[in-house]
Amino acid sequence: MSLPFLPGTSNNKQLGKERFHKSQHFDYSNGLPLMVGSEKPGIGGELLLGQKFKPNWASLPRREGSDLASWVAYDKQVLSFTAYFEETVLGVQGEMNKVRECKIYYYLEDDTMQVVEPNLKYTALPQGTFIHRQRVPMPPPDEDQFFQAFHFNINQQMVLFSRTFTVTSCDPFTRNFLNHLGVILNEPGTVPEDPYSKLREQRTSPRSSPEPPPVPRPPRLMPPYNGFGSEEDSLSFCRGLLPKPPLKDFQKFMYKDRKVMTFHAKILTEDPIDSERLFVVSYYLIDDTINVYEPVQKNSGILGGRFLERVRVRKPGQELFTSDPPRYYEPQDLYVGASLFINNMNFRLLDADEYTFGYMEQNEQEFPQANVGTILSKLRSLPEEKLSEMRKLLTLSDPGDSGFISYESLRGLLEKLDCDLSEHEMLVLGRRFCVHQQPEQDGPLMLAVIQDFLIRKNFDAFSEMSSSLEYRDRQKTGRISTKETRSICKGSRLPLPENLLDGLLRMFTVGDEIDYVAFMSGINWRENRAPSVMPADTLKLLFVPSSSTTTLVPQSRIRFSSLLQHLTV
Repeated sequence: MSLPFLPGTSNNKQLGKERFHKSQHFDYSNGLPLMVGSEKPGIGGELLLGQKFKPNWASLPRREGSDLASWVAYDKQVLSFTAYFEETVLGVQGEMNKVRECKIYYYLEDDTMQVVEPNLKYTALPQGTFIHRQRVPMPPPDEDQFFQAFHFNINQQMVLFSRTFTVTSCDPFTRNFLNHLGVILNEPGTVPEDPYSKLREQRTSPRSSPEPPPVPRPPRLMPPYNGFGSEEDSLSFCRGLLPKPPLKDFQKFMYKDRKVMTFHAKILTEDPIDSERLFVVSYYLIDDTINVYEPVQKNSGILGGRFLERVRVRKPGQELFTSDPPRYYEPQDLYVGASLFINNMNFRLLDADEYTFGYMEQNEQEFPQANVGTILSKLRSLPEEKLSEMRKLLTLSDPGDSGFISYESLRGLLEKLDCDLSEHEMLVLGRRFCVHQQPEQDGPLMLAVIQDFLIRKNFDAFSEMSSSLEYRDRQKTGRISTKETRSICKGSRLPLPENLLDGLLRMFTVGDEIDYVAFMSGINWRENRAPSVMPADTLKLLFVPSSSTTTLVPQSRIRFSSLLQHLTV
């Protein structure tokens, strides 16, 4: 009795099958019918009789405990082999073989290969990448397949694009990986000696003749400057066929960008009109350029404006058309009292702005004219007779025995004794020992303005500030140094202008310390609210000059007693 032709009761393999496509085995080429699909599968992708399964990609084992795909799990993992190949080179003695070493890399993520030959010196052969990264087909008769990881082994030959490579060794990672795949590695091989390179070395460096001593190269003479462009650009055209732009000092650009030294100057001339003209000389530290501007003066009859565009200025006394590098004005050449030769005119620097004085004093190692230590050393090196006369004249200039004299008196005394100090050095000396009297300020009004500032900025972190101040007070005296108090104010981001903060600290200064309890009580607008203030009072306090400003006038008070103490050290 036969079984019914129903699912589950028949041996028909076609039951449940969904793919019934047919591979194309025949095609026309140049009008001729040809069989082009002898290796293609049958209906539905099933292998025909005598066909074998040929995978397109390597079936690498998955990592233990990982469900990632192979191309993700083996990302950036490469098998590295050392190999060599031989090629025929036509030499003087006929044809001979040259041995060329190379590296074979097999990328596990996509089964691609790359062959790279390391660069060697003193060879005219093209080197570098020998075979670009790609899938390399196997030699015939398996040219329809590609090399995979299990095809590799050491001390064996591989044919890559009709060239025979001999694999000699591999790295430890490659050895461990192939062992896990079940590949039994052969013993490492050696690279044979290269007869071509050996013969080349014997000819280029014979043993019989010793190498002559190196001949010193004479200095390269440069032609003189021809006047076109800048000296650096003209010099770059003489150093090579392809001129390169001059290199910029990047470190100087980073540290001195937007830093300008500004001086007031006059022309040294006998012309009464030109001698009254005022100029502003700006020196840009980023590229050592100078700009000169003449402010407009009413009823002078001279049009002001730009006198010199921003450019580097050569020092006088130099030939223009010469091969020697030019010398330009440097920052150290500019100071109060110095002379500059610009556009065939002599300028004398009369004064500088506060930023210039401050910058030169902060960088006193770079500016000798602003170095207080150097100035005091000059005074100490004077003969003892001059020092004794200086002490005597300073004492006579202070009949009230207050320890102070005016800057005008100090300057006249130094000029009279011929102390060999420039105008800038005398100004720096006066700034160093000058005592400024700050105008008396209304304490309640300042506290009211400060509280108004804090209310506008919505600042109320008073408890945090008090905790920080109490932590710094290790002796529990209720006072800490001014420097520590200022640091805590900055760290707490107290939103006050610098001049108001200076006045606030001076208000609660006791000796060299701050009464921080009274300080916090004065600014705490939540517990000790001050009366409201008018906008005019706020503006009056905002524009009071800070104590850090050290502007000298002839009537400025100089503490000469402190100066004498420094001279006797």
